[in-house]
Amino acid sequence: MSHDFLTSLHSQVIGVPAEKPVEKSAKKIAARASKEKLARKNAVTEEERHRTIGVSMAPQLHERAAGRAREVGLSFSRYVQWCIEAELDGEALAERFKM
Repeated sequence: MSHDFLTSLHSQVIGVPAEKPVEKSAKKIAARASKEKLARKNAVTEEERHRTIGVSMAPQLHERAAGRAREVGLSFSRYVQWCIEAELDGEALAERFKM
Protein backbone atom coordinates (compact mmCIF):
# COMPACT_ATOMS: atom_id res chain seq x y z
CA MET A 1 0.00 0.00 0.00
CA SER A 2 2.77 2.44 0.84
CA HIS A 3 4.30 1.81 -2.58
CA ASP A 4 1.06 2.89 -4.26
CA PHE A 5 1.12 6.11 -2.26
CA LEU A 6 4.67 6.91 -3.30
CA THR A 7 4.01 6.24 -6.95
CA SER A 8 0.95 8.47 -6.81
CA LEU A 9 3.20 11.38 -5.94
CA HIS A 10 4.71 11.08 -9.40
CA SER A 11 1.39 10.81 -11.16
CA GLN A 12 -0.55 13.60 -12.80
CA VAL A 13 -2.61 14.02 -9.63
CA ILE A 14 0.12 16.22 -8.25
CA GLY A 15 1.19 18.55 -10.99
CA VAL A 16 4.83 19.18 -11.64
CA PRO A 17 5.55 22.47 -13.39
CA ALA A 18 7.10 22.06 -16.78
CA GLU A 19 10.45 23.60 -17.49
CA LYS A 20 10.25 27.04 -19.03
CA PRO A 21 11.23 27.08 -22.67
CA VAL A 22 14.56 28.67 -23.44
CA GLU A 23 12.87 30.99 -25.96
CA LYS A 24 11.09 32.95 -23.24
CA SER A 25 14.31 33.48 -21.34
CA ALA A 26 16.03 34.68 -24.51
CA LYS A 27 13.14 37.06 -25.20
CA LYS A 28 13.38 38.48 -21.68
CA ILE A 29 17.14 38.95 -22.05
CA ALA A 30 16.67 40.69 -25.41
CA ALA A 31 13.95 42.96 -24.00
CA ARG A 32 16.13 43.87 -21.02
CA ALA A 33 19.08 44.63 -23.30
CA SER A 34 16.85 46.84 -25.45
CA LYS A 35 15.65 48.79 -22.39
CA GLU A 36 19.22 49.22 -21.17
CA LYS A 37 20.32 50.45 -24.60
CA LEU A 38 17.48 53.00 -24.64
CA ALA A 39 18.38 54.12 -21.12
CA ARG A 40 22.00 54.67 -22.15
CA LYS A 41 20.86 56.60 -25.22
CA ASN A 42 18.66 58.90 -23.11
CA ALA A 43 21.14 59.23 -20.24
CA VAL A 44 22.41 62.64 -19.28
CA THR A 45 26.08 63.08 -20.01
CA GLU A 46 28.54 63.58 -17.17
CA GLU A 47 28.97 67.26 -18.10
CA GLU A 48 25.19 67.86 -17.91
CA ARG A 49 24.57 66.00 -14.65
CA HIS A 50 23.96 68.08 -11.53
CA ARG A 51 26.41 67.55 -8.70
CA THR A 52 25.97 67.95 -4.98
CA ILE A 53 28.36 70.44 -3.47
CA GLY A 54 28.80 71.73 0.05
CA VAL A 55 28.21 75.39 0.77
CA SER A 56 28.95 76.84 4.16
CA MET A 57 26.54 79.40 5.60
CA ALA A 58 25.44 80.65 8.97
CA PRO A 59 22.49 78.77 10.50
CA GLN A 60 20.41 81.96 10.56
CA LEU A 61 21.05 82.55 6.84
CA HIS A 62 20.10 78.96 6.07
CA GLU A 63 16.84 79.32 8.02
CA ARG A 64 15.97 82.56 6.21
CA ALA A 65 16.81 81.13 2.79
CA ALA A 66 14.90 77.91 3.45
CA GLY A 67 11.88 79.95 4.57
CA ARG A 68 12.03 82.10 1.44
CA ALA A 69 12.34 79.00 -0.74
CA ARG A 70 9.12 77.64 0.82
CA GLU A 71 7.39 81.00 0.23
CA VAL A 72 8.17 80.90 -3.49
CA GLY A 73 7.38 77.19 -3.75
CA LEU A 74 10.88 75.89 -4.50
CA SER A 75 13.20 73.43 -2.89
CA PHE A 76 16.11 75.00 -1.04
CA SER A 77 18.52 73.70 -3.67
CA ARG A 78 16.55 75.13 -6.58
CA TYR A 79 16.13 78.46 -4.77
CA VAL A 80 19.89 78.77 -4.31
CA GLN A 81 20.44 77.85 -7.97
CA TRP A 82 18.00 80.53 -9.11
CA CYS A 83 19.67 83.16 -6.90
CA ILE A 84 23.09 82.35 -8.31
CA GLU A 85 21.81 82.22 -11.91
CA ALA A 86 20.07 85.59 -11.54
CA GLU A 87 23.23 87.21 -10.21
CA LEU A 88 25.42 85.69 -12.93
CA ASP A 89 22.94 86.65 -15.68
CA GLY A 90 22.69 90.21 -14.36
CA GLU A 91 18.96 89.88 -13.63
CA ALA A 92 17.18 91.58 -10.79
CA LEU A 93 16.56 88.93 -8.18
CA ALA A 94 13.06 90.22 -7.45
CA GLU A 95 12.10 89.72 -11.11
CA ARG A 96 13.16 86.13 -10.95
CA PHE A 97 10.75 85.33 -8.13
CA LYS A 98 7.70 87.39 -9.09
CA MET A 99 4.53 85.46 -8.63
